[in-house]
Amino acid sequence: MNYSPSKPIPLLPSSPQESPNQSSKRKLSTSDVDCTSCNLVAKIPILCIGCYDYFCDNCINLLERKCLRCKTNPSPGSPKCQVHDKELNFFCLTCQKETCAECILDVKDHKRHIFDRLDAVYLEKHAITNEKIKEIELQIEMLEKQTEESEKNLTLIKLTEERIMTELQALFDMAKSEVSEIGQEKREELEKRIQLPIERRASVKQLQDDIEAIGHFNFIKQQERFNAECDKLLEQCKEFSTDFIDHYDIGCELIPATKLTTYSIDCVDEKHETLNLTLDDSTGDTWKMSVTKGELLSLIVAPNENVPLITSHKFKVTTEISHNDISKSLRKRFVIQRKMMQFELATIDQLTSGGYLESGSMTLHIAIEPLNVVEAYDYYKDKAVLLKKSLIHHKNLLNASNESCDATKKDTEKNFSVGYYLLDYSSIQKQAKSGFISPNIIDFNGNEWKMEIKFDRDESNKILLSAYIFPARIITTSENSRRCAYFIELMHSNPDEIIRGFAENLFDESGLGRGWKGFVERLRVLNDVGFVRNGKISFRYGVRPSA
Repeated sequence: MNYSPSKPIPLLPSSPQESPNQSSKRKLSTSDVDCTSCNLVAKIPILCIGCYDYFCDNCINLLERKCLRCKTNPSPGSPKCQVHDKELNFFCLTCQKETCAECILDVKDHKRHIFDRLDAVYLEKHAITNEKIKEIELQIEMLEKQTEESEKNLTLIKLTEERIMTELQALFDMAKSEVSEIGQEKREELEKRIQLPIERRASVKQLQDDIEAIGHFNFIKQQERFNAECDKLLEQCKEFSTDFIDHYDIGCELIPATKLTTYSIDCVDEKHETLNLTLDDSTGDTWKMSVTKGELLSLIVAPNENVPLITSHKFKVTTEISHNDISKSLRKRFVIQRKMMQFELATIDQLTSGGYLESGSMTLHIAIEPLNVVEAYDYYKDKAVLLKKSLIHHKNLLNASNESCDATKKDTEKNFSVGYYLLDYSSIQKQAKSGFISPNIIDFNGNEWKMEIKFDRDESNKILLSAYIFPARIITTSENSRRCAYFIELMHSNPDEIIRGFAENLFDESGLGRGWKGFVERLRVLNDVGFVRNGKISFRYGVRPSA
C-alpha cells in the first residue's frame, strides 16, 4: 500500500553517538526555513533526498522528495535501495545500515528507529577514526625526539668499532668478525629507531589515503577494520623498545669489552681534596686509586701492596667523565705497568663551564684491564708460576677425588641409558647461532631424551659451549618417572682431560632442559687437539630414572 505523507518527515536533531557539542551544531527545528530555490520562507519545509537542502512545497514534488536540480542531474554511481529503487541517502542508527527515504516510512522494518543523513553519519565516524590517527601522530613525535640521541650513539659506536678493528688488523679474522657482528647489531637497531618515525608516518599516510579512496559507503562498512589498523599502529609505537644502547660492551676474545665501575665525586668546593678508592681489575687483582681535586682533577693509580709486583705486563686504564650529552663525555685511556702512575683527567674550570656537574657532583667511570688478550695470557701464566706449589697440592687432592668419583660412577652407570653424539669440529669454529641436537635415547620407563649443545657468552664476552639434557617425548608422566639422574661427557684422548658433568633433576613435561651453561670454553676445545678425532668431537650422555 502506498502512503503519501501530508507533511515532510524531518530529520532527528542528533544521533546517540553524537557528543553534546556536535548535537548543538545541528538544526533543532525546521521552522522558519528559507526555500533553497525561491528563497521564500517555507511553511512546510521539505528535505530533498538528493542534495539535503530544504524547499517549499511549490519547488519540490512531495511524493518524489527531489528538487528539480537533483532530478535533472542525478548522482552517478550512487547505490540504490533494492526494495524501493531509491538512493540510499539516509542511515538507520538502530539497524546500523543505509536506507532510502521510502525505508523511513516502512513501519514494519524500521518502527520507532532513529535515522540520520548518511553524510552526517560518515563525518561523525570519520572524526572518531581521525582522533585515533592524531594519537598515533603524538606517539610518532615522541619517537622523533629520540632520533638525535640515537644518531649520536650511532656515531660513537661506529668510532669505537673502527678503533677496535684497527687494533685487530694483524690478529685473527675470527676476532674481527666477532667485533663486526656486535657493532652491526647495534647499528641496525639504532638505524631502525632512526627510521621508525618515517616508517610510521608513511603507514599513517597510506591509511589515510585508503580511507579517502574508498568513499563513504565502503568506509562505513570497513570502519572496524580501519580502527583495528589504527590500534595496531598505536600499539607498535608504544611498544617499541627505547632501551639505551651504548658503545661500552663492544669487544671480542682478543680485546674484551671494557667493564666500567662508577663513582660519584663532589666538586662543589674549590679546596684541594683527595678521594681514596679501590678497584678490582678484570683479572681479579685490586688497585689503589686516588682522585685529587685542586685546579686540576688527577687520578693516581697504584697496585695493591698484597699483589706481587710484575712490571713486564701492560694494563690499560680507561676513564670517562659523564655528560648529559653522551657525545661530549670525556673519555681517556692510559697504558700503565704495575707501578704508581698519575694522570690528568680535566681542569675544574672545564668541568664547571662544560656542564659536567650535576648538583655539584660529577660521575666518573673507571676500568683497569690487561692491554689485550696476549698481555692477559702472559700475566696469568706468570701468576700461575707463583701459585704452582699450591696448585700441585690441590691437583693431588683432585686426583684422589676423581678416583673416588670414578669408582662411584662405574657403579651408578650400570642402569643408565647411554648415547653418543659426534659433532663436526668445523661447527665449533663457525660458531653457529642455533644449537646442535643429538639423536634420542630411551630410558627404562620408555621416556625419550635428547642432548643439546649451544653457544653462550659469559660476562667477559667469552664464548662457551653449553650442554643440556631435555625430554623429547614423555610416555610415563608421573613425577617419579620424570625425576632423572643424567650425565654429559666431552671425550678426550687423555682420560684425565675428559670434561664431565653429573646431576639429578625433576624435568617438566613442557620439555625444558637441564644441564650446564658454560660446560666448557670454546677456545679450550679449539686449542686442544685431544678433543678432536677424525675431524669430530665426541659427546657421551646418559639418563637414568630415579625411581
